[in-house]
Amino acid sequence: PTAKSAIFPHRFSNCNARKPASRGLYSEVEALFNGVAGFISTLPGYTSMTKSSVRYGVILAGGQGSRMHNGDKPLVMLKQQTLIEWVIERSKPQVENLLLSVNRNTHLYEHLNLPIFQDSTQTIAGPLVGIVSALQYLNSRQGINQGQYLACFPADVPSFPSDLVLKLELAIIDSEFDVVMANSLGQLQPLFSLWRIDTLPILRKAVEEGLYGPKMLLPRLNCGLVDFDTNNGGGLPFFTNINTPQDLLSAQKLIN
Repeated sequence: PTAKSAIFPHRFSNCNARKPASRGLYSEVEALFNGVAGFISTLPGYTSMTKSSVRYGVILAGGQGSRMHNGDKPLVMLKQQTLIEWVIERSKPQVENLLLSVNRNTHLYEHLNLPIFQDSTQTIAGPLVGIVSALQYLNSRQGINQGQYLACFPADVPSFPSDLVLKLELAIIDSEFDVVMANSLGQLQPLFSLWRIDTLPILRKAVEEGLYGPKMLLPRLNCGLVDFDTNNGGGLPFFTNINTPQDLLSAQKLIN
């Protein structure tokens, strides 16, 4: 792992991140970890490890696209690829199996050659419904080893770290967290997250009560944060969300 992001998670309390009162030992351990990682990367034959052991990931492509003239935003072109193709390119190497959650026009996504399932509700209700639908989809498949976690990626954010899932996994293993989310420059990225499979009953109940966004669910869960930088070597910054035509135009200029 690079020194640009920390694998040490921070807790949430009622949707507010509560960081340790003293970072003395925390900082020393973090510095030691990054120093060892840097040394290992200089050894002959070293190959950077960005693949996690997470078995399943889902791309959440069920948004309404209201600020993109109500079109299928994941299919908007960014340079020579659609947004969702950018996301697939960066997410597929990070998990063993990649799924696609949509809520309309499923035929437009068939060329991507990914397992596609529709949201469990008939309305466009928010990303938490997509996460619940993914967990239910895995539970309905008999005989598969679904593993312990589900990684999530939003379909409208084409640039994110290649070791994102690995670092989320390192944070959640042997912890008491139900979910671990990315955090960048103080901005929570709830759709870049890693969920324990056994959180399905909690998530399903929340959706039944009308809570459709992951942030709304945080008071009910034991959550952790993993810090990431946005620096992408001068290219499109990590975690750049494409919501509007202006966002798309700005991304076109930076994607190189």
